[in-house]
Amino acid sequence: MNIAVILAAGNGSRIHSDIPKQFIKVNNKPIFLYSAITFNNNANIDKILMVTNKDYIDEVNKYIKQYNLNKVISVIQGGASRRESTYLGLLKLKEMNINNDDIILIHDAARALVSDDIINNNIFYCKKYNAVVTACPVSDTIVISNNNKYITDTLNRNELYINQTPQTFRFDIILKAHQYILNSNNIDSYTDDTNIVNLLGYKIYFVKGNKSNFKITTDFDLELFKNIINL
Repeated sequence: MNIAVILAAGNGSRIHSDIPKQFIKVNNKPIFLYSAITFNNNANIDKILMVTNKDYIDEVNKYIKQYNLNKVISVIQGGASRRESTYLGLLKLKEMNINNDDIILIHDAARALVSDDIINNNIFYCKKYNAVVTACPVSDTIVISNNNKYITDTLNRNELYINQTPQTFRFDIILKAHQYILNSNNIDSYTDDTNIVNLLGYKIYFVKGNKSNFKITTDFDLELFKNIINL
């Protein structure tokens, strides 16, 4: 079974808005709904779990009903961080007695333009490698400054990638990884599921992403998203 966990519980503090960015409406639809519809319409996705802010659970359910997102099995309250929201989603799936070898696609709702190709490739390669991440090669040269005044080093861009989502894992692996770090002294430093799975020694396969699968984080990103869907 292939299950998408869509994370829509962030606050979006870098966008100037009175509401969390995932609930900003673009063409009369909240941002979170764009990726939710894509996952719901994908033939390889069996179920969807939505993780959102406590105060928006009823609103999410309203849109799920309005747009007939029949694969959504539950809408639950997220946590104070992305890591905590993911873990709460995994615990909910465990409560539902899903299988250890089920495929879990963890996706940021703010990546509204995720494609079917990315979703399908995540599933295909996760079945083969057990852990995969969507990533794009870096096209610009990346430099380091130790003092914010001058360049101290230049990185080899041929070795650099930008992480995107979905990040996809066999259920027992990602659950075990999250449980492993619960007693860590620096648990708040684990903001990405690949960081957590790496701790257990699993190799993570790259699935090719694309620049359209960007995360809506700033006002510029929001305007870019509006321009793309209105082309």
